[in-house]
Amino acid sequence: MSEEPPKKKRKQNFTVHEIERLLELIEKDYEVISGKFSDIVTLKKKQEAWQEICRKINATSPCLRTVDEIFKKWEDMKSKVKKKANKEKQVYSKTGNTPRQAADLSNADQRVIDLLGIARMFGIEGGVDTHTADRPND
Repeated sequence: MSEEPPKKKRKQNFTVHEIERLLELIEKDYEVISGKFSDIVTLKKKQEAWQEICRKINATSPCLRTVDEIFKKWEDMKSKVKKKANKEKQVYSKTGNTPRQAADLSNADQRVIDLLGIARMFGIEGGVDTHTADRPND
């Protein structure tokens, strides 16, 4: 009989504390982490920044994480927030008298939006369309 390869044991999800710490560290080094390659921002500096973030997260984390896992978590967080912001933009750009509901964003989501510089749209609760009310009746 053929033996099945051992199943890879799944690590536990990132805790709220780990996510908060990750965002704190990324905010501190955001220029290096997100910057385009140049004489100042090199691949080596980016790798060192991610290794330092990994080291600091692992110092307080219940589960040891690799640089790749932490980088993937950051990429996933960015992707999720961009989707939420896009959906919110679609809702607010609809025409007609439809009720609009802002995206359900956590504090961490809002911090990612602030880092990425994504513009958000807001309406006035209970506002009235005045563009037709200003016209005189013909």
